[in-house]
Amino acid sequence: MGLKSPLLRLVIAIVTGAFTWWVYVKFARYMGFQRPEFLASILLGSVFLHELGHLLSFERHGIPCAMSFVVIAGGTSPLDIKAVERLPDTHKAEAYIAGMFGNIVAVAIAAMVYMGGLCSAVDVERVANLNASLIVFNLIPLAIFDGSRFVKVLFRNIAPRKETLLFELTSVPVAVAMLALLIYKGHATPALPLVLWGLHRRSHEENHDDGAARAMTLEQRIWWAVLFTILVVGSAVVYSTTNDWILLRPT
Repeated sequence: MGLKSPLLRLVIAIVTGAFTWWVYVKFARYMGFQRPEFLASILLGSVFLHELGHLLSFERHGIPCAMSFVVIAGGTSPLDIKAVERLPDTHKAEAYIAGMFGNIVAVAIAAMVYMGGLCSAVDVERVANLNASLIVFNLIPLAIFDGSRFVKVLFRNIAPRKETLLFELTSVPVAVAMLALLIYKGHATPALPLVLWGLHRRSHEENHDDGAARAMTLEQRIWWAVLFTILVVGSAVVYSTTNDWILLRPT
């Protein structure tokens, strides 16, 4: 019974998730954070829904995945990498950005729990802060972040003139949001300059191969670029205007 077995994949996700929750509770207690169980639960739940978004998107396109958690990080691994490479670029873009909608669902669930009288408005705000931070940092187009894979697909096999258009479409709103937050809030998430740097790198690197037939049309690229920008700017604003999700010990 290999990883292709749905039962084994479920067991791996449950066991690694439970261990991750235990580790984070222990760490939060050691650091003196308030309500360590609450912190561990919203962190694991948010990461789980993020990874579930990736998993459901890949599975929708016929690619089975395995989900696992290591300490406080999570991962969704497609079991057939060659099948992922054969996907049209618009399907890849969907799979790479789908995790962010899992984070939006996490905030919606917290809001519904609040409306049911089971948590406070402050708890909802902290869930929103956590998930906004997960979105904006995951969309950084560098290293192993989801944003790196997404932006690489966005700019793949594109003419230089259209490449400039997409870069301006994504980078200008992010730069304006960063400036506005600095002026009106006195700070902005450090992810924003990293997003700008990553966009610049990805848009200026050689990114052409023989998969032109799978590449997106300009209209599709613009649609995905606008969605990327909305997610980055929206999550940066939420993150910068809400209370920090980590409950520190009283001074």
